[in-house]
Amino acid sequence: MFELTRKVAIVTGGSSGIGRATALLFAERGAQVMVADVNDSGGWETAKMIENAGGQGFFVHTDVSKLQDLSNLIDITVQQYGGVDILFNNAGMAYFKGSLTTSEEEFQRTLDVNLKSTFFASTLAAAKMRGKGGVIINNSSVNAVSGAADLVAYSASKGGILAVTIAMAKEYAPYGIRVNCILPGPIDTPINERRPEMITDRVATLAQMANLTLLKRVGAPRDVAYGALYLASEEASFVTGTALVVDGGYLAAR
Repeated sequence: MFELTRKVAIVTGGSSGIGRATALLFAERGAQVMVADVNDSGGWETAKMIENAGGQGFFVHTDVSKLQDLSNLIDITVQQYGGVDILFNNAGMAYFKGSLTTSEEEFQRTLDVNLKSTFFASTLAAAKMRGKGGVIINNSSVNAVSGAADLVAYSASKGGILAVTIAMAKEYAPYGIRVNCILPGPIDTPINERRPEMITDRVATLAQMANLTLLKRVGAPRDVAYGALYLASEEASFVTGTALVVDGGYLAAR
């Protein structure tokens, strides 16, 4: 169940957090995994972790905000493994700011890394999948639907990812390409380490985040990775154009 044997998967933002957890899990289930990130040491470490566990992994330095880097990533994946079956658009970043303090450069950078990368990585991968089908999974956020006062640009970018997921699911369905997204809630990942309150008091901040969920805990990266595994697998062959919420009941509690 939930096997990815002989599948070729690309995971962006694979140097840490949800990306690393997903890359490792995909490899455990038999996929050949291409790890993409701007963090070379972390990316190669993920690839080495895959290899040490008996899997097949490789790393390509990729700035997902640059179309040429994305094109290079797809080309190298095809050269290395013969094609692309699964794309997990996971790379992301955030400024913990409201709209009144977010600069034009910060807003544009957020859109480039989160939304633009998802759009163009998907189009490039879909062009390779079109003849045989495939799976595209986009990492959005509960903030796509709930918004966050201190994550306005991030919320906008994640809302765009949700919309792009639905639109591309409609466009790519005739080619046998399924497109879905995940809406993670409070997850203990490196991106949250930049929260001002996390820097001040990590324990108290995690407790506050946990209290926002029905399950009263903060999720782990592997919790989201299992959601991605399901969407990537044949068990989800009748699932497209949807958003899988992995939030411990965060949205239900609001």
